Amino acid sequence: MDFPSLTSPEPLGPLPACRLSPRPTLGPAPGPTLSYPPQMPVAVGPYGQSQPSCFDRVKMGFVMGCAVGMAAGALFGTFSCLRIGMRGRELMGGIGKTMMQSGGTFGTFMAIGMGIRC
Repeated sequence: MDFPSLTSPEPLGPLPACRLSPRPTLGPAPGPTLSYPPQMPVAVGPYGQSQPSCFDRVKMGFVMGCAVGMAAGALFGTFSCLRIGMRGRELMGGIGKTMMQSGGTFGTFMAIGMGIRC
């Protein structure tokens, strides 16, 4: 079959007819069925369809506050311990102590705040 070039001025003419064999009808068409209006999928969280309990919210607030407090304690503890001249094992102990104090304090306040919101 000869294909006309892209620069040829004459029209292409009618397209040849396609022959399709009929599809056997053995049931509904495969694939997803569409409904109107389209339904959005429902996300299922770690608690299923129910909301977390008040105790779970307080626990989650404490853990989040503890993580943020420990990160802040690592930064501030490092600078304060280096400023007063700590080195080696003493430095690691001082940073760890500051991290635990900051994490516990901030975690407690976050847990209280989440408890108030329940």
